[in-house]
Amino acid sequence: VRAVQDHLDRGYREVVLTGINMSRYEADGNDFAALLEKILALPANFRLRLSSLEPEKLTPGLLDLLTHPRCMPHLHLCLQSGSDRILKLMRRGYTVSEFREALGAVRRIVPDFHFTTDMIVGFPGETESDFQAGLDLIRELGFGHVHTFPYSPRERTRAATMTEQIPDQIKAERAQLVREVAHQAKYAYRNSLVGTHEELLVERISY
Repeated sequence: VRAVQDHLDRGYREVVLTGINMSRYEADGNDFAALLEKILALPANFRLRLSSLEPEKLTPGLLDLLTHPRCMPHLHLCLQSGSDRILKLMRRGYTVSEFREALGAVRRIVPDFHFTTDMIVGFPGETESDFQAGLDLIRELGFGHVHTFPYSPRERTRAATMTEQIPDQIKAERAQLVREVAHQAKYAYRNSLVGTHEELLVERISY
């Protein structure tokens, strides 16, 4: 809170909170929602943006704060795959249904909320059906942007020793298809804002 106040005193007008597993924050009796509440109450003209959160950590208290006028209607929720089978192999802590419900819970209170996500294609054992499930989910959930990565093995990781490694050519083809579908979703989201009035923060001016 002191760090945020220091930046606001120096003229900054947007604060972005970022970190690993941010929503698991707990210190001095404060959880993540309590921390946000303290930041949002600071006496200054600014806006707050959250970077990446875990979908299973969108608590009722946190959801309430997302409607605060200083809190930007944008979250990056990591999806990684649209297949429950692949999510389990990745040891992610959520299912597709839980991810979908997290987005739905936010959009029920802020209908035009902007979500971005990550998608890994070609994880060991990913079938064509698994991959198509991811494409379908991108279309369904209307992400404003999707960061797409072909899976690449890392030494001393469990995934690197798995059988059924996907050929690089297939991973490249799948990544390109995700980019195409994601571009359509991005365009649809931006097009939905045509005719609306938005308050902008000017970061730089180019002549």
